[in-house]
Amino acid sequence: TASLPFGSGIEVIPTPGHASHHQCFSFGRYLFIGELVGTYLHLEDELYLRPATPHRFVLEDYLSSMDIVEKNLRPVICFAHHGSSEDPYRILSTARDQLQLWVRIIDEHRTDKEPEEIVDLLLREDPVFARLSKLPPGIRNREKHFAGNSVTGIKRYLETR
Repeated sequence: TASLPFGSGIEVIPTPGHASHHQCFSFGRYLFIGELVGTYLHLEDELYLRPATPHRFVLEDYLSSMDIVEKNLRPVICFAHHGSSEDPYRILSTARDQLQLWVRIIDEHRTDKEPEEIVDLLLREDPVFARLSKLPPGIRNREKHFAGNSVTGIKRYLETR
């Protein structure tokens, strides 16, 4: 962790996981979390999350970064895309559980299913990701595409560990 002098201070928190160079930034009441918890969208009284696990995904780095961030949570977390939340512990816990569910399901089917088939399976097995159906069509299509990228990233990790 490094601090940079700027007003009341910005704390830079290295959080490899989404990417080896990923960082979070803490400033006052705010934690800018980037894509550490994946892609977040608020849906009325629910949340939509999708892991953002690119092709150089390393599960141990991702989980370790989540642990580091949990110790540094602020009342408001801000996402790289799509807003903020005042429920940081719930978001982080949900993201951790979701990531582990995806890794387990992808591991079970990495040799017998294509990424698109695994995405369809995840839509049935992951209730948070299943909220994709509540998104507008354009966002839904984009999310389904990026979910395939996330599946591919996790598959590559599992095949090389």
